[in-house]
Amino acid sequence: MAEGRSRAAQVWFGHLDRARAEGVSLKAYAERSGVSLHRLYFWSARRRVQVGSGEAESALFARVEVADRRPTLGGASQRLHLPSGAVLE
Repeated sequence: MAEGRSRAAQVWFGHLDRARAEGVSLKAYAERSGVSLHRLYFWSARRRVQVGSGEAESALFARVEVADRRPTLGGASQRLHLPSGAVLE
């Protein structure tokens, strides 16, 4: 039975990911896709609980550690390279 739940989670988390990628509300996504709005809300809440407990595959935040704490010449600037390729300075 746990295997069935895992498959269901994959399916519904996929719907949530597509709604987010399209930048539409869950209501609009449900109406367009013909899926249950109630189930989208249910799985959205379940994902938030999993993220909060560390069970989710990908979290919204990641721990960042400063490798070199020595001051830099010309000021104290830092550069952060994100996995997406973006750079924050």
